[in-house]
Amino acid sequence: MLREKLPKEKEPQQRPFRILILEDQFVEEAREAFSSLKWVEVKVVSTLKELKELEEYEPDLVILDRNVPEEEGKEPQDLLEKAAGLVKSKFPQALVIGYSSLFHHGAIQGAEIGAEKGAEIGEIIEGNIMPVLIIPKELGDKSKRDSWLGAFKIGLRSISNVELLEKKLFEVLRSLPDEGKKFILDIYAEANPELKEALERRLKYTGESKETISTE
Repeated sequence: MLREKLPKEKEPQQRPFRILILEDQFVEEAREAFSSLKWVEVKVVSTLKELKELEEYEPDLVILDRNVPEEEGKEPQDLLEKAAGLVKSKFPQALVIGYSSLFHHGAIQGAEIGAEKGAEIGEIIEGNIMPVLIIPKELGDKSKRDSWLGAFKIGLRSISNVELLEKKLFEVLRSLPDEGKKFILDIYAEANPELKEALERRLKYTGESKETISTE
């Protein structure tokens, strides 16, 4: 019996976790919210036109506000589905969530999102395009850094297509520094331990030498 070690798979070059945010009112708050996470890169656009014109950027996660202007100088309107469709065509590799402060201000109730029986605050509603976050009231205040971080975590947990999520997250995690890997894996420690274990197994497997066994 011969045991032969095959060459170790080449490690991907490290890069940041890229977050693209469509937000017109809390632009600086959105940028600053992730400043303590050195492995995260944030880009904020304020209008649908800016989103359309964005080139040479490949986000891993897109966070969309519900009400934004079509272009600078115009009044905000509900462009969530239009923005989501645009993101899906421009950045098919990205995970996408919707995040609105209107829940915090009481302007939108769960029943208005499209659920047949309404929804309690904190539940997740799955739409045809993407998950829309119905967040706890304390996370609806976008002027607070913790609200953005909380929505970020809830958003990653809310995506129900586990197979797609595992595939996309694995490719991203491979390129992140250890601090980033741990942060994202910890999000799933309680919410989806099976996904966390699957990702850890794949990361461990690609980091080790593979072996083949042949007999003579």
